[in-house]
Amino acid sequence: MKFKISNVLMILTLMCGHTFIKAQNVAINIDGSAPDPKAMLDVKSNNKGMLIPRMTTAERDNIMNPPGGLMVYDTDIKSFFYHTGVNGIWKNMLANLELPYFDNENINAAAFHIQNAEPSPTAIAGQFTASDGIGVYGNSGNIGGKFFGTTGIDVVGGGGNGGYAGKFYSPGARGVYIDINGTGEALIVDRGKTGLGTVTPQAKLHVSGPASNGDNIFLSSALFYNPVDEMKLAHWVQQSVGGAPLDSYFGMRSNHRLNIVSNNNVANPEISLIDGKVGINKIDGTYPLSVNGKTAFYEDNTYVGTLYGQSNGNLFLNSNISTNYQSRKHLILQTTETANTYPGFVGINNTNPSAFLDVQKTNDINQTAAKLGTSTFSAGNHNITSIEGGTVGGSGVLSLNSDIKADVSIAGGGGDVHIAPTQDMSGDVFISSGYFNVPVEDLGTNGGNVFIAQSGGDVLLKNPNISLSIGTDNKDHKLNVNGTIRSTELIVQSGWADYVFDKDYSLMPVDDVEKFILKNKHLPNIPTATTIQNDGLKVSEVSTKMMEKIEEMMLYIIEQNKQIKALQNEVSLLKAQK
Repeated sequence: MKFKISNVLMILTLMCGHTFIKAQNVAINIDGSAPDPKAMLDVKSNNKGMLIPRMTTAERDNIMNPPGGLMVYDTDIKSFFYHTGVNGIWKNMLANLELPYFDNENINAAAFHIQNAEPSPTAIAGQFTASDGIGVYGNSGNIGGKFFGTTGIDVVGGGGNGGYAGKFYSPGARGVYIDINGTGEALIVDRGKTGLGTVTPQAKLHVSGPASNGDNIFLSSALFYNPVDEMKLAHWVQQSVGGAPLDSYFGMRSNHRLNIVSNNNVANPEISLIDGKVGINKIDGTYPLSVNGKTAFYEDNTYVGTLYGQSNGNLFLNSNISTNYQSRKHLILQTTETANTYPGFVGINNTNPSAFLDVQKTNDINQTAAKLGTSTFSAGNHNITSIEGGTVGGSGVLSLNSDIKADVSIAGGGGDVHIAPTQDMSGDVFISSGYFNVPVEDLGTNGGNVFIAQSGGDVLLKNPNISLSIGTDNKDHKLNVNGTIRSTELIVQSGWADYVFDKDYSLMPVDDVEKFILKNKHLPNIPTATTIQNDGLKVSEVSTKMMEKIEEMMLYIIEQNKQIKALQNEVSLLKAQK
């Protein structure tokens, strides 16, 4: 569809308010003013702007055969573009700033003149010219910056012997002197990479050291006037003795402290080095390494523990703490890492340990040597406390005050004492056994007294399968005693012989009892002397049988008493008949 110019102007008139149209120029405004006679389109407003066509990058690239000078706004890049008309090249008006070319102009007529090299191959790209070069002046007549002199700034194209790509210096090597001449000792900026001492930088900043041995690669100096002394922070390369490879050094080349800070804490810098001593958060380290604060340890970037102190003087070494019981971490000292290596001993208050953990007491004999949980070892006087484990099939030893006679309390404050409590942990228990490896019969008076529940409490042997033997190894009975037993009372729970008085009890006639005694030499239902001697006297059983005989005797006596009374009655009758 085609529109005539009159139709377009009519639309613009309706959209923009007052529009003044002449034959060769157009005005768009709201005040009704005429267009400038030199303008084809004169747009005027104090509260509105002008929009050119807006499109994406893809839409811009799809314009077929755009003419030179066509201008659009790219909504993807957020910039204005115009077409050069050559090979379909668009240029970003905000990124591609180009200065105009002035041909046949006297460059010496301008104090500031920039001229490109086209179309003349000998045209100067840019030049600063004035009687003093360039002067930047501050307030009150002070010079803020100034380049001057015959070669204050000298940039000459390469080519020819001794040609300079750039030269910045002042006479007498004062001020700034940057000499870029291709000799390898230069300042080079090449496509975002800066080289110092090299013309082929390989990084954003590439510093190449001098060829001579021991010269500084980097040097930072400060001068102190009282006393006059110079501190030098330097990086240099030193040839080792014997022609070994070059060694690199960074530090002070004079006897001054080197402090590394990042938080402006000059009182205690993060790292402080002087006289072979390193301080971390501490400026006056006393030892080769002094750390002020906590030290964390990592392995494969995993936190494993912390070493730190408290203001009261305590020192802590903690492994990684876990809130999960199954994943808790451990603190391990002197462990082997391979099969054929052996760990050393750990000594506490002992410079010559003789065990994997050797704890010695201080000079104060009342101090405790070691404490595990609520158990203490070698408290008070220097009595030996030892726990020696045995091998499989061998024996272990627990010794308390074994070298000096002293009291030993087990559960002295109350509570249960379990020794070899189960079959899987069974073993012999010796109390007051004298010296080790000495037969019991040879102990003599070497044993000590044993007090059990001296201050009160019960002593329980609860397992029904155990036995107690005193003075003998016999364990056939619950209580085995080789010797006498003295007590104020003995209570035996057993049956009794009252069954003798039952109506159905068969009482052996006296004549049969006599015959049994004459034949067996003991009462019926009573153990023989040989049985008692071999098996011992069973108090409960024998007491019941003895009571049985006593009750049988009472029955015999009652029967005899009846017979005697009958005989007495007969005698009395006979006497009365005479």
